[in-house]
Amino acid sequence: MRHDPLRSFLFLLVFLMPLAGCDGFPRDPENSLERIKTDRVLRVGAIFNSPWVTGGDSDQLSGVEGELVRGFAEQLDARVDTVWGGDQELFEALMHNELDIIVGGFSATNPWLKQVGYTNPFYINRTQIAAPLGQQAVKDIDGRSVALKPHSRLRQVIERKGGEPDAHSDPFFTDGLVAAPYWEIIGRGYTPTDIELRKDEQVIAVAPGENALLMELERYLFQHNDNAHLDAALWRAAEQ
Repeated sequence: MRHDPLRSFLFLLVFLMPLAGCDGFPRDPENSLERIKTDRVLRVGAIFNSPWVTGGDSDQLSGVEGELVRGFAEQLDARVDTVWGGDQELFEALMHNELDIIVGGFSATNPWLKQVGYTNPFYINRTQIAAPLGQQAVKDIDGRSVALKPHSRLRQVIERKGGEPDAHSDPFFTDGLVAAPYWEIIGRGYTPTDIELRKDEQVIAVAPGENALLMELERYLFQHNDNAHLDAALWRAAEQ
C-alpha cells in the first residue's frame, strides 16, 4: 500500500491538537519565562559558595553556576539581576515568585528544595580517594592515613572504610592519600582511585510551579553538560 504523507500529517495534526490543551505541556502560572523574555531580566538569588557561586554585591555573578546562569540569560536576551543573601531569605523570596532561580551549589538532597522546583542534576560531584601521581594503585584505605580538610563531613565515611582521617588546611601538601572532589584531584595532578566517598547531584533551584522556565533552563543545562569542561571550570573558579 502506498504511504500518503499528507494523510499522515493531517492525522498527526488532529491527534496533537487536543493534547495542546493538556496539563502535560509545560506552563508557568506566573508566566515567568514570558516575563523574562519581555522584560529582559532574569532575577537570580545567589548564595556565595565557591567554586559554584562567587562574586559579591559589587562584582559580576561568577563561579561555575554563575557562568551557566549568565549564558542562560544571554540565550533569552536578558540581563541578570542578582540578589545576594542567605538560604532562608532567598528561598522565601523564590517561594513568593520574587526571584526566578537561585544558585548556591545545591545538591539534590538540600532540604530547602522540597518547597520549590529544581532542575535535573547537571553535574555529579564525586568525592574520592586520590594518590600522588606515580604512587602504587590503592584498592582500599584500611589502616591508611587519609588527609582531608578540617571539619570535613568525610571523616566518618573514611573511618567506616577503615581509614584514619588526618585533617590539614591543604590536604594535598601531605604527599599521601587525600579525600577530595574529582575536579580538584585532576586539577592538582593527583590520580583518582576507585574508592568513592560521596556523590552529590548538583541542581539549580527554580520558582515553584514555573514548569516552562524549568524546562527551558534544563534544556540549556543539558546542552552544556560536558563533565570535562565543568571539571576544568570548577578548578579555575577554585583557584581565583
